[in-house]
This record gives sequence, C-alpha cells and structure tokens, in this order.
Amino acid sequence: MSSSAQQVGASVNSSGQLTKILVRATVVGKVDSVDVPGPSFKAVGQKIKVVTSGDGKTVFEGVDGLAGIKVDDWVEVQVPGATVGRMDRISGLDKPNKTFVVQGQSVDASAAPFMGGMADNLDNSKLVRVQGTLNAGIVKATRVEFLL
Repeated sequence: MSSSAQQVGASVNSSGQLTKILVRATVVGKVDSVDVPGPSFKAVGQKIKVVTSGDGKTVFEGVDGLAGIKVDDWVEVQVPGATVGRMDRISGLDKPNKTFVVQGQSVDASAAPFMGGMADNLDNSKLVRVQGTLNAGIVKATRVEFLL
C-alpha cells in the first residue's frame, strides 16, 4: 500500500505576477533502505535526502532522527520541510485512556481527532497513521487516521 500525491498552491498579485508558490509532495509507504551517513533513505523506490541543518532542516515526528528509521517501517514524507512520521498497526492498546503503541512508539491519542473512524474503532492490529508531537518519549497525537 503506497501512494504519491502532489498539491500545488500559488499566489498572484493584482498585476498577474506570481508572488508565491507552494509545492507539497507526499510519499507514503515502506522504507526500502536507510543510509545514515548519506544522510538519506529510500521509500517507495524514491530517495529522500535528509537536510541536517538550516531553515530546510528535516523534521522527524515519532522517531529520533534518521537513525530511528528502519527498513520496512511505514513512513510519510512531506516536502518542503520534510516531516517524517510513522504508521503501522496498533499494539498495546489501552482503550479507556486512548493510548497505544505504533512501531514501538508510545502514543497518547486522548485529545486527538480521528479520521476514517472514531476512538471507539481503536483496536489492536488496526492500521493507523498518527501525527503529533514527541515529548518525553511519547507522541501526543494531534490526528489519528484509520488507513484500513
């Protein structure tokens, strides 16, 4: 299960001149290989170059940098300012507290909106994509999406 999508947005002033353009490409799928010294990885056959400094520095969510990504992990890559997140099947579900584990990462979804389902649909082995912020080793989910 993999896909690519592209969204384009543009701003034009009153003279018809292009003033701003936004291109956001998304890659979703399993990691094929990881080259930490590179620094890069491949997902869905596409090489993703990791930017290690400056304004365009790659941002990782749910994993501590490139070294935390492993072959066969599910990832989502968004460019520019690449945000990398994980997705996989839920394990270790604590349904009343809306906490669970995705690829070894603890997730607190107690305040998150759910897409493609609702909190009552949480179940071990459900495939999800979690977006959120990593704090003290736990991803505080800002969105949980059921994929299947």
